Amino acid sequence: MSVQERFAVDKDAFLHAMSNLAGTIHVVATIEDGAPIGVIATSVCSLSADPPSLVVCLNKTTSAHDPILRQKLFSVNVLDASQADVAEMFMTEKGAARFAHESWMKTPGRIPVLQVGLVSFDCELVNSYDGYSHSILIGKVAGLNHAASNQDRRCLLWHQRKFAQPAAVTAHPAQ
Repeated sequence: MSVQERFAVDKDAFLHAMSNLAGTIHVVATIEDGAPIGVIATSVCSLSADPPSLVVCLNKTTSAHDPILRQKLFSVNVLDASQADVAEMFMTEKGAARFAHESWMKTPGRIPVLQVGLVSFDCELVNSYDGYSHSILIGKVAGLNHAASNQDRRCLLWHQRKFAQPAAVTAHPAQ
């Protein structure tokens, strides 16, 4: 097998390889015509602390994509490891039904945020860029809401196509 054949990339191989990268599960949400709209995303990271801002990569085919671009406001809600049911709701339900079984509150801009998530960010869309199948959104953080007591809480992860949670790792095992 040649080096070129060994490192050939097709979509399925790429998706399988990417499943080995653990990603924190977020609910990215907005509101349009008075109805909440949201989607699960794992491609979220901090961009800058000054000004506080996030990068969100959102598939262009999701129901929340175009409303977020139109409204220019969105929330990023980090799910706690105990909230796999919320993620499942967003994976199986459609529209406002995704918001039916969890406690949500609204930001001053009327965007839905989880009351009991690990942390929620209230963002203003500053810019968006084409990323092939996704849009790369830059959100300036206008506010954030920490869970009341989150020191012992861990985020919910998506790893190898299933839910997971981080575990503490000792850098140098005791001998």
